[in-house]
Amino acid sequence: MTETEELRAAVELPAAKVHALDIVVDGDRATGRGHAPHLRRDADAGRFWVFQVSANTWRWARTTDDPPRPLRRTFGDRADEVWRVAEALTGKYGPWGVVAGGSDGVGAAFAHAMAARGMNVVLVARRVPVLEASAAEIRATYDVETRTVALDLSAPDALSELTRATSDLEVGLFVYNAGGDDRSVAFLDKDLGSHLELVHRNCLGPLEAAYRFGGPMVARGRGAVVLVTSGAAWAGGATLAAYGATKAFDLILAESLWAEWRTRGVDVLGLVLGKTDTPSMRRAFDAEGKPYGELADPDEVAAAALDHLADGPTWIYGSDTPTGGSPFGALSRRDAVLAMSRGASAHGDDA
Repeated sequence: MTETEELRAAVELPAAKVHALDIVVDGDRATGRGHAPHLRRDADAGRFWVFQVSANTWRWARTTDDPPRPLRRTFGDRADEVWRVAEALTGKYGPWGVVAGGSDGVGAAFAHAMAARGMNVVLVARRVPVLEASAAEIRATYDVETRTVALDLSAPDALSELTRATSDLEVGLFVYNAGGDDRSVAFLDKDLGSHLELVHRNCLGPLEAAYRFGGPMVARGRGAVVLVTSGAAWAGGATLAAYGATKAFDLILAESLWAEWRTRGVDVLGLVLGKTDTPSMRRAFDAEGKPYGELADPDEVAAAALDHLADGPTWIYGSDTPTGGSPFGALSRRDAVLAMSRGASAHGDDA
């Protein structure tokens, strides 16, 4: 396969398969095998573009051009577009990412997807053994650095503690994924403390995270924030009172921050999910004896979000119009609430 054929083949692959990394290899060109190159990082080594040659083979080449001259020769006027797709997370946003709610489900999928693209990852969740096992797997698979922070994100001081635990890192991407609700019941059938914990985790948590981690991103002029929300945000519904309200908060927060920061070098994405194949979702359906039905794949969800970080303010996963509006747009608010109530069930994103 010629260089031109390889480049064309690379661009025909999903964006997740094409990267630009700050790496070191022996010589200017090399070929590697595996899901992603396992390479020693060196800040002075310059940029490399990376593309997939076959199912298990990757190739990379040093470049000091932006976009690389091989892309310019091959794609002409399209070279800038191709290079934008190929740019790595670390090159555009920074060397470290934080996943709040990163122990399993969508959060774990985000952590793996970020590491596969060369980003070091901080995993945040409550369960220490699961966190440590996930971090070890990521280090072994992708040859990146990891850090774990065991926190209950519904605790009042959780985000201030997380800020201290990452104060020595340049965090370029923050994913707030915590906040699933694996018990969908009538409002008064759940104790007040549970409602307040949910509000703290789903409203105060992402707001404080955006303030504490988004501020430095805006000051640096680069970074990205993903707030994972839910289709429950589109309208009120029976058994979804607190959960749907908190997810609506997240959606409006993400859209508003996008409007404020889009000219400051910081991308913000409100990621709207429907039923997704996570442990919390399965627990919720198992508890009610309901069939799972069609569930979104967390790995595909995370890959899509990373591919579309710059396409905010909102990305509706699985929709034919992912940047469009509410699927209830043609209905009156009353009819939308009744429709949501008829289809109401647990909407757990992750825990």
